[in-house]
Amino acid sequence: MSRCPARVRDAALRRIFDSTHNSGDDPWSVDSDPYEVFKRQELVGAVPTTSRSLLELGCSIGANLRDLAEHLPDAEIVGCDVSPKAIEAATRLTEGLPNIRLAVTPAPQDIPRAVPSGVDVLVLSEVLYYMGGSSGIERTLGPVSGSLLPGATVVMVHSADDAPALHETAVRVLHLQVDETGWRSPPGDARSFLITRAHT
Repeated sequence: MSRCPARVRDAALRRIFDSTHNSGDDPWSVDSDPYEVFKRQELVGAVPTTSRSLLELGCSIGANLRDLAEHLPDAEIVGCDVSPKAIEAATRLTEGLPNIRLAVTPAPQDIPRAVPSGVDVLVLSEVLYYMGGSSGIERTLGPVSGSLLPGATVVMVHSADDAPALHETAVRVLHLQVDETGWRSPPGDARSFLITRAHT
C-alpha cells in the first residue's frame, strides 16, 4: 500500500479503519489487554505534567486520550483520526471529559486546523507504519511540524520490528532532538515496544 498514490491509500485506510471500528468498541483490546495497559501507562508517564496542549494522531477509540486527560486535567487534549467510526468510539469512551476535543482529519492538511493554537505535546502511538513509508511520514507530519510550539515534546510508541526506523524518520521530519529511547516489556510478557521521547 505504501506505493499507492496518497489519495488512494488514504481512502483505503479510512475504509479499513471504519470496518475495524464497526466490529466493536475495542477492536484491538487496548482497554483490556495487560500489555496494552502497560504500554499506555509508559506513554502517559513520558508526557510532562506541565503540558498545556496535546495532540494525538490516530487516536482510534480514545484510550490514550482518556488516560492523558486524567494525567493533564488542565490541558487541552485533541485526538485526530482518519476514521469517523474511530472518532465515534472515542467520543463514547471519553464522554464526560471536558478537556478532550476530537476531530476527523481525512488528509494531512486537515490536522493543523484541529489545533490552531499549536501543541506542546504530540503523541504518535502505533500509527507511523500506516502513513506509507518515509515519504508518507513526511507528507503527514510535514504539516504538523508547524503546529509544534517551541520546546514541544513528542512521544512515540510502536511495537513493530521497524519501530527504530519509523522513529528516526519522524525525528528527522519534525527536526527533533531525542531525549530517550528504548524497548520496554511488561513483566512476564515477551512482547515489547519502542518508546521514544524527543523535543523540538
